[in-house]
Amino acid sequence: MINSTIQQNKIGGVQPALVGTPTPDFTHDGNPQITVTLQRTDLPMFFARIWGNRAMTVTASAKAEAYNPSSSQTSTGNYVPIQPRCVKPLMIGNLDPRPSASGAIVDETTGAVVANLVGVRLVNLQDGCQGTNPPSQCISGAGSLGKGMLIPASQGAVTQCPACQGSSSLEQSIECCDTFSYQCGGTVTHDVDNSGITVGQFGSQTRAGLHCMNNHPSEDSIDPTDLLNGIGPARITAQSGPNSGNFVTTSRSIAILPIVKTTYTSTATVVGFLQVFIEDVNSVGNLKITATVLNVIGCGNNPSGGAPILGGAAPVNPPGGALVTANSPIPVRLIH
Repeated sequence: MINSTIQQNKIGGVQPALVGTPTPDFTHDGNPQITVTLQRTDLPMFFARIWGNRAMTVTASAKAEAYNPSSSQTSTGNYVPIQPRCVKPLMIGNLDPRPSASGAIVDETTGAVVANLVGVRLVNLQDGCQGTNPPSQCISGAGSLGKGMLIPASQGAVTQCPACQGSSSLEQSIECCDTFSYQCGGTVTHDVDNSGITVGQFGSQTRAGLHCMNNHPSEDSIDPTDLLNGIGPARITAQSGPNSGNFVTTSRSIAILPIVKTTYTSTATVVGFLQVFIEDVNSVGNLKITATVLNVIGCGNNPSGGAPILGGAAPVNPPGGALVTANSPIPVRLIH
C-alpha cells in the first residue's frame, strides 16, 4: 500500500526508493508513531558538476503520530478531545454488542477500551427505537439502549452526497458527510421530532441510507483475519469502480458511529467512537446490520482545555471513482 503512495509523490519527477520497511513505535501509550525513510541515489545537482559530480544520493525520513485518546487520561490525568468528521447519525449504546459478552465497550471514567472488538464481526446491530409498532414514534423521551441497539441522532447539514442519495434527512446524513459536530464527552440530541420519525421509518430510512452509502449490491468486501490476529490491517477488496477486484485502503463501507451512555434523556453523552465496515444490511423485516469493527476509541471524563483535535480527512470524490467520506476518527500529525 505504501508503494502506491510513493508512486504519487515523486522527487524531481522520479519515484524515490523506500529504504527498508516503515518502522512502527508502540512505546508511546495511546499515540503510536511510524517512521518512513525514502531515498534517491541519482538526484541531479547542477552546481555539483563543477567538481565533476552530476548526481547525489539524498535520503529523507519522516515520522507521523496517531492520536487515540483512549489511554491518555490514564497516562496523563486528562485527555485532549477528538472531533471526528462525517460521523453517521446512528448512536450505539456503550454495551459490548457481542451476544455472549457482558460489560461496556469503553470505560466511561478513564476512556480505556475494555471490549476487545477490533476485527470482530458483529451480526446483531439493530433498531433501538422505544416504540414497538411502525406507527409509534421512534424516540419519545428519556430511555435506555440495549446491547447492539441503534437510535437516530439529530442531523446536520450534509456535503459530498452520492448520486443515490435519498430524500429524507436521516438517509442523507448516512449517505453523505454530515457536518454535525460530535465531540468526545459532548452531548448529542436524539432525533425526537424529525418529521415525527416512526419505528418503521427509522428502519427503512437507515436501510436505504446504508445501502446507498456502501454501493449495494456491489459493496466492497473485507477479510478481517490479519486484523483480528493483530498481525496487520484488514484486507478490503473493491467490488466496483476502477479498482474493482483489487485491495484498497479505504471504502464507502467504512463508517464512524458515536458510542453513547446507555441511558439518555433529551440528549445522549458521547463516550467514544466505533469505526466499522458495514458488510450487510438486510433488505426485509426488522433492521439488522452486519459489520466488522476496525477501531474503538474511548474518551474519559476529564477533558483538557482547548479546542478538540479534528479526526480523519475531509471527504473526497476521486476522479473516476466513487465518493469516499472521512474514514478514520484518529487524527494523524507529522512530528518530524
